[in-house]
Amino acid sequence: DVSQAKRFIYQIRNQDPALGQSRPNLTPLPAANPAADAQLDDFYSAFEDEFRGSRAAINQRLQKYMPLIADANLSRHAKILDVGCGRGEWLEILRDAGYDRSDSTSTMRCSSNAAPRG
Repeated sequence: DVSQAKRFIYQIRNQDPALGQSRPNLTPLPAANPAADAQLDDFYSAFEDEFRGSRAAINQRLQKYMPLIADANLSRHAKILDVGCGRGEWLEILRDAGYDRSDSTSTMRCSSNAAPRG
């Protein structure tokens, strides 16, 4: 969840590394706003659909990286992590090639879009 990640980052940044104590002069983050998070997810999804290219075009572009995966001599059971998986095209290619894979993305919409593909 994006809101939880933001709060966690705030907590880390709010620690004085030398003393391990909180710095009281920082303004706390506002409470989580699921509606705003969903709105941002919707915007990003529409932006990606408009400017990234079609799924077919992205799949074609990503195929050129498969020889690198083959050259790595990975076991089919080795986990391949796609950080920022977007719509999941790379996860889909890896799945179709028989590799085990997982994703990490910052938006719930992207994660739910990628899940069926990877």
